[in-house]
Amino acid sequence: MVLNIINHDQHVSFYLCILPPNNGEKQWKLKDCCTIIIGKSDNSALSYPDGNSLPFVRISDFGNTFPTITQYSSQATQVAEKDDILLITTGAKAGSTNLATSQLAIGSGIIAIRPSSILHSHYVLFFLKSKESQLASEAIGTTVKRIVINTIKEIDIPILALSEQKSMTEQLMQSALKIESLKLEITKEENKLNTIIKDTFK
Repeated sequence: MVLNIINHDQHVSFYLCILPPNNGEKQWKLKDCCTIIIGKSDNSALSYPDGNSLPFVRISDFGNTFPTITQYSSQATQVAEKDDILLITTGAKAGSTNLATSQLAIGSGIIAIRPSSILHSHYVLFFLKSKESQLASEAIGTTVKRIVINTIKEIDIPILALSEQKSMTEQLMQSALKIESLKLEITKEENKLNTIIKDTFK
């Protein structure tokens, strides 16, 4: 299978513990089992959705596992599909990964990695999370660090049975979803506190 290039912290050690090193499993280059879509800047991005827009993801929108949508694009050309892996290739967050929760337009400095049928998207996500520090260290450049796309293409990923991939990462995804839920609760409580403070000290 040939790669399709479409041109239009602290959690890492946890992932490394869960995902075991290769012990003789068959390995494929990422370029042989995934499609890569390269993001681009979009001057049409808006802070509100319209009838034809897609959620637009920028580097600043990345979270621990899922992006937070703050803008929308009505002229998207570079689109990630639900369950694509999003990876930052530029700047201080180079190497960071997220999972697309719906169809998304992707901005400059981000690539979408779309696994083939032999890979479970959650497996690829957490495998790449275990490589985040390594990828960041391989970014080059003086003013702005950038991961060369070929570096990502050449990553070796162990190919396991789909059932094994799913079972390996099920607990990880449950933890990631719990973190997102807690973040929402924290934001809700912070807003509540700020409202009370303002009402109290008018």
